[in-house]
Amino acid sequence: MKNKMKSIKFLVLLFSLGIFITSCENDEEIFTATTTDPITLFDLPITTISLDPSTPGNPAVTFNWEEADYGQPASENYRVELSIDEAFTSPVLVSSVNGTTATTLTVSELNTGVGNAGLPPFQNGTIYVRVLTSIGTQNGLPQSSNTISFTVFPYTTIKPQLFLVGAYQSVSGYGTENAEAPTLASSEFGTENDYDGFVYFGGSDLSFQFHRAGFVGDYVEGNPIYGNDGGNAVEGASGSFEAPSEGFYRVNVDLETGTVSFTETNWGIAGPGGPAGDWPGDTVDDADMTYNIEAKVWEFNNASTASGEFKYRANDDWGLNFGLDSDNDGSLNFGGDNFSNEISATKFILDLSEPRAYSQSIISE
Repeated sequence: MKNKMKSIKFLVLLFSLGIFITSCENDEEIFTATTTDPITLFDLPITTISLDPSTPGNPAVTFNWEEADYGQPASENYRVELSIDEAFTSPVLVSSVNGTTATTLTVSELNTGVGNAGLPPFQNGTIYVRVLTSIGTQNGLPQSSNTISFTVFPYTTIKPQLFLVGAYQSVSGYGTENAEAPTLASSEFGTENDYDGFVYFGGSDLSFQFHRAGFVGDYVEGNPIYGNDGGNAVEGASGSFEAPSEGFYRVNVDLETGTVSFTETNWGIAGPGGPAGDWPGDTVDDADMTYNIEAKVWEFNNASTASGEFKYRANDDWGLNFGLDSDNDGSLNFGGDNFSNEISATKFILDLSEPRAYSQSIISE
């Protein structure tokens, strides 16, 4: 009898627990994420933004939008995209944030974004903006906001360039492709007239034409080509220019006037800190350097030097010489202050391959 009563009590207990569990399951609220209505990206308080390259870290623009509603507590992801067309054919991501409804871009960030989207620098252009929202780590239920637009005046810190494209390239160490041709650089970021640089011309065919680079410095097929028309560089002209002879030349081009000039240069080292042992005079000559076609640098190897100052100069003359980068613009200065050798250098290297970004180094081996 006692065993039978224990069995009944046990069954009653199980039945009660079953009711409790079922009750809890029925009381639990189940959330289902649903597609939100498109969120609203708010208009900007200004319609034109001019970007100043001297203040890259300053805030340029803040985008604000309303919070997405997915019908349940969720972690919303927001992506801000730019495009040069309203259809967002090739959108560019400029910001990715989570759980917030605003993002601020600095001058540099906005400039990079609109440049990547395709706006050319130094002129006003229209840019379109949208916000994409999603939830979770898998970016589920993506939705897009409305589109807004504004005008922006971007810049570039890459100086305009000209490619010297011609048959001479293959035997001069520059490769055979147009994009491998040596370049000249303009003096300022927004200036496209005065070009300067050094080029080695080798072989029997020294002809070439000038091809203007894209705004980011890359070679762009079909960009304006400047040929020789009566000795001047003229856009669309079919004639070619030709270096006076084989050699290493400083080339200057003024596209405003069409003027093109060549100055042949052979480089040497002068001064007591260089291989010459002293400054040039009646009994002292410059230490002549050798041009390395593969490395595209001027070299002096197996030097024996003492401590002292030195400079690089062309054609055994002070009319064209390089000194220290005293203004810290990333390039040796024409006529700059003397270099100092304190390491008993055995190798000197003068690199003129990057237009307006000339450098030198000394090595002790």
